[in-house]
Amino acid sequence: MIEQQGSSFVVNLTTMLEKCKSPTALLSGNGSLISVNQNTTDLEKRAFQGKEIASLAKLSAENKIAIQSSISIVIADNLLFYDVTLLPDDKGRTVFAIIKDETLEKNLRNVLLESRERYKDFVEASSDFAWETNEEKKFVFVSPRGALGYSAHFLVDMKPRDLFDNKQPKGTYSIFSTKEPIEDVKIVAQCVDGSKAYLLVSAMPLFDKANNLLGARGVCRDITEIRKRDIEITRAHERERLLSFIIRSFRDEIETDKMLHTAVSATSKGLNATGCQIFRMKRFEHDKAETPFSGFEVTTEYGETGGKEIAMMLLLELATCPEILQISLRGWDIMASKTNYNKKTNGALCLWRKAEQLPWDDDDSSLVSDISAQIGIAIEQITQHEYIYSLSRTDVLTGLFNRRAFFEEAERRFNRLNFEKKPFALMYVDLDNFKLVNDTHGHQKGDEALIALREILLQHTRPTDLIARLGGDEFAIWLENADKEIAEKRTVELLKETYKLLKFSGSKEDTLGFSIGLATNDEEYNETLKNLISRADNAMYQSKRKSKGSYMIAKQADKTEKNIQEKK
Repeated sequence: MIEQQGSSFVVNLTTMLEKCKSPTALLSGNGSLISVNQNTTDLEKRAFQGKEIASLAKLSAENKIAIQSSISIVIADNLLFYDVTLLPDDKGRTVFAIIKDETLEKNLRNVLLESRERYKDFVEASSDFAWETNEEKKFVFVSPRGALGYSAHFLVDMKPRDLFDNKQPKGTYSIFSTKEPIEDVKIVAQCVDGSKAYLLVSAMPLFDKANNLLGARGVCRDITEIRKRDIEITRAHERERLLSFIIRSFRDEIETDKMLHTAVSATSKGLNATGCQIFRMKRFEHDKAETPFSGFEVTTEYGETGGKEIAMMLLLELATCPEILQISLRGWDIMASKTNYNKKTNGALCLWRKAEQLPWDDDDSSLVSDISAQIGIAIEQITQHEYIYSLSRTDVLTGLFNRRAFFEEAERRFNRLNFEKKPFALMYVDLDNFKLVNDTHGHQKGDEALIALREILLQHTRPTDLIARLGGDEFAIWLENADKEIAEKRTVELLKETYKLLKFSGSKEDTLGFSIGLATNDEEYNETLKNLISRADNAMYQSKRKSKGSYMIAKQADKTEKNIQEKK
């Protein structure tokens, strides 16, 4: 490393570069990097190429002096600290440079200094007040800022027990005249305004040389806000847990008709309610509602409630309530909330508790608000599902069942009534001369005629009967629990209403009317629904061929056809 040349010694920088165990580089006199040793990392190589070391190397070479310095460099968005030693050759052409990474040590020192400052601030902030008592168990010193809303001057010469109510546990007052060291003992004090303060007390006794107790000295830290936050966090976690349970319960329900029932059950159990109700608008009442909650009804309920009368009163109160309604009425504590979707009320949630139960609190109110928001979304989803389902089963023009929906429902009723041995009838209704109405007056007039026929059919059937438009000008009626006599009477009544269609006629000669084919079940004949439909359809066409504006009763199947079916 140091070689003798003649009578002098020179530094062999290349040898030093190879032998050095620290990150080392050989720089030119102008500070540019020539080479680095094998112990130099890529990050350290970038440091050698930086302008900070280059500037120091140039200064070292020009003055032929060794330099040691601390530098900071930003590399890859990281602030790094290095201790740099530079040694030039005797001619100032090259500079030998060694660096030591002090980043970790520097950061540790900074953190230590910061932590000391933090610790000091923490101690000052956490110590609510320091105190000292004497042998008479009175305060002889209180930190200057006082405590619990009292000034230090007021507290001096006061007994600590005067700061507490009479409900304190036994031994609470002895903390301020303790005979042994205590640490972090929780007590509840009373502030000057009457509110409670939760304190954490650490204290130690004071003795004279003869080991006589002189009093005690300690520090009280006010943890009231910390306790409130802890309680609030706990309550928030509990609300979140309950909300998650309730929402998951009805969101996981695949069948929409069961979704609200699951919601009302989970909500009632989750909030420890006696009963729960969900209101929503009656079907097809959305465009008729003139005031909030008009047209609303209880769609599902769980448990015990105050009855329909009180429920309707609640809706009237809730209509003028901006958010949550809480009311005590007839022995009930009731909480109700609107359910909304896109800022439009689509229902209500109502929870009931007996008056002797715990009253509703802020947590309950917050939870009900969150649940109501989710139920509002669920109601909208159910409404949309019902609407789409209704469209798939409804004739667009008349609003009656379409062909598919009618035969699905007819098959269900056919099987049930056959099993129960009850009568039923199927009626096919077809307009006479309907094509002439469209050809003469246009399709709009034809649509009006179809709607007029719908009204006639609705007026002469019961809510339990089924009416459908099968397509075009062909309609069907399923008469529930109707024997042949009743069915024929209904058929005659319908034909008497034909005059209401005359105004739609395409000509005076070929007036608009309708023909009817009627088929009733025969208990002695094990008939299929397909066969019943065929008989009603054939009877209708026989009626049209015989005389328009009339009806024909389908003949019962003969015994031969019965035997064939039984053999099958």
